[in-house]
Amino acid sequence: MILKERQVQMIKEILKNTDKIDTLFLKDKFSISERTVRNDLKDIDGYLESEGLPKLSRSKKLGISMDVSDIVKDQLVQKLKLVDDSEYVLSPEERMHAILLFLLTAKERTSVQEIADRLDFSKNTLVEDVKRLDKYLDTKSCSISKKRKLGMKLEASEFQKRQLYIELFIKHFNIGKWAIVSGKLKDIGSDFHMVLQKELEELLRHWNMEKLISFTDNLQKKLKLRYTDSSLNTLILAVVLSNHRYKNGCEIELPLFQVQTIKLSQEYKALEESLDESFNWFENSSHERAFIAMYMLSNKILEQEEGSVFSASLEDLKETTQTMIRVFEEDQNINLDVKEREKLLKGLMLHLEPASYRMRYNIAITNPMLSAIKDKYRDYYDSASKACMHLSQRLHLIVPEEEVAYVAIYFGGIMESRRQKSLKVMLVCNAGMATVRILETRLLEEFQDIDIIGHQSYSEFRKKKWSDVDIIISTLDIDYRERPVVVVQPMLEEEDVLRLKRYFSQRVVKKTQSAKFSSDEIIDIVEKYATIHAKKPLKRAIESLMRGERKKDKKLSELLMPDHVVLNQSAENWREAVKLATSRLIFSGDIQRSYEEAIIKNIERLKAYVVIKPQVALPHAKPKDGVNKLAMSFVSLEKGVNFGHSHNDPVRLIVVLASDNSSSHLKALDTLIRIIKDPKRVDELIEANTYDEIISIIKAEEENEI
Repeated sequence: MILKERQVQMIKEILKNTDKIDTLFLKDKFSISERTVRNDLKDIDGYLESEGLPKLSRSKKLGISMDVSDIVKDQLVQKLKLVDDSEYVLSPEERMHAILLFLLTAKERTSVQEIADRLDFSKNTLVEDVKRLDKYLDTKSCSISKKRKLGMKLEASEFQKRQLYIELFIKHFNIGKWAIVSGKLKDIGSDFHMVLQKELEELLRHWNMEKLISFTDNLQKKLKLRYTDSSLNTLILAVVLSNHRYKNGCEIELPLFQVQTIKLSQEYKALEESLDESFNWFENSSHERAFIAMYMLSNKILEQEEGSVFSASLEDLKETTQTMIRVFEEDQNINLDVKEREKLLKGLMLHLEPASYRMRYNIAITNPMLSAIKDKYRDYYDSASKACMHLSQRLHLIVPEEEVAYVAIYFGGIMESRRQKSLKVMLVCNAGMATVRILETRLLEEFQDIDIIGHQSYSEFRKKKWSDVDIIISTLDIDYRERPVVVVQPMLEEEDVLRLKRYFSQRVVKKTQSAKFSSDEIIDIVEKYATIHAKKPLKRAIESLMRGERKKDKKLSELLMPDHVVLNQSAENWREAVKLATSRLIFSGDIQRSYEEAIIKNIERLKAYVVIKPQVALPHAKPKDGVNKLAMSFVSLEKGVNFGHSHNDPVRLIVVLASDNSSSHLKALDTLIRIIKDPKRVDELIEANTYDEIISIIKAEEENEI
């Protein structure tokens, strides 16, 4: 079957786009009617069938997509190039990232015309893309310097440049698809990614890949752990990039306290030994070694040797994780047994230790399943969001929703692992533990008589035979003939379930129902007789009631009392500002003087970490330091004071939280964090002159919460 040019471009659009695509998008994209779109999609389905491929998957929620592996998608793109010789058209975002990559690797100022010629863009298009790139770089505290006749230059520190470079490959170019760990680079299909592959090949072409892989194997042995394949790719990229930049005179300089902290880690010590044994690099630069160790600390861990997880240095994280688990149990109205709690504790700590470093050092992370998790596992996501408030307090920063979603996967996994199982299943996945957990969760939702006996990265899986399993379930194509292999998506779509049912046959147990009726059935009845203005919040409230939850945490607007709000104050330094906020709570008897003293000691010890957003500080201590009652105070300053933060000073807004237990303050804290994420609303809070203005801003956010 021969496709029209427009239909070829339509398939390419579906294959390359990671966001939702529906008929309306295709209608606008190709300036055709919806009827023509439907006819084109029908012809595309016919073409795919003729090629032995499944038809397009269509869903109102998820849009139009192809449920095949990345390898098959790549092969299809190559085949379509033979059908149609027209060039791959870059999206605005892809053009922006291509320009950034060019600026990162440029050794001198470059004119707009030179970049346009190099990347084969029109000059006018490039000018608009540079404006878009300017806005993106502003969020990274970087900029583009432009001088007439001399051209453009990226204004960023060496540390920022390396972070941007690695982030491009991790976040936007999906480094997980690069088969560095197998000793070769994989062509991932499009012309755009061929540019990236050439860049990476240029960086790696003088390297002995076997020696690099041996180097990472040695590191893992010293640390008694296994990184995920994508983490190993990232580590190799960080090592090679550091060597390349260092040799070209681009040395990195990190804050001294950061280097000293990293040098105390086992990762730094293992790296130092391995570099000396393999390469003799950076003997005189602890900053370079600390930079690489930073990525080791933040890498996803697939497995860690028993006993090494709970070292003395992690006791604080262990305590925080245990608190998070208690919040989860309370929120879900369950009591985990000892084995379940230990399993969840170990899994979460394996994830949260590197996650803590990622957040602390602002290292990019992606969670391609974020939207699906928030949609399909909203209940677990909400529990994770509450639990992560404790992590925010420990790290003195806001936990991004990508990390919250990974925690939700662990919570969902432990809930689904309580059923009796029998069919032995091995999972193969080249992503992190969180991806493995969501696949486990979906499998156990659909098939309750299976026993998932383990999980492996592909690089580990291929080293031995697996005679003790009944079936291999993998998120990537693998060549293995000893046992049935089924390739699935991590979210386990409908077609994946159907394929698995062929293997499981009579062993499939129908999904049990937790109630005689569902929240959706109740909502359907309500909609017959009333108008629902907020369906998602109503559904969550019904499900909460069905679980027997009646406890109501205090809202922020209920917690913040008029006497605890002081506006437009003056303070000479951060100590005076903190005392302004705590004095009201001491006077009301909600806290003791010892709580104020503990806060000041924390700031002296942790420095500016309490300044979690520009202009905003959230100082706090532990309940045992002198909290009599749950309370909060709010202070705005006419002129800011400095806490010593490199980006977020000066501070003009100080909110002191005094919590008397592990959970009653979480709802209020969540609302506060939602507000201070928005710089405009922070300015509104600072400029407010009355208590009523403050409460109005808070209540507006509470009404928007879903």
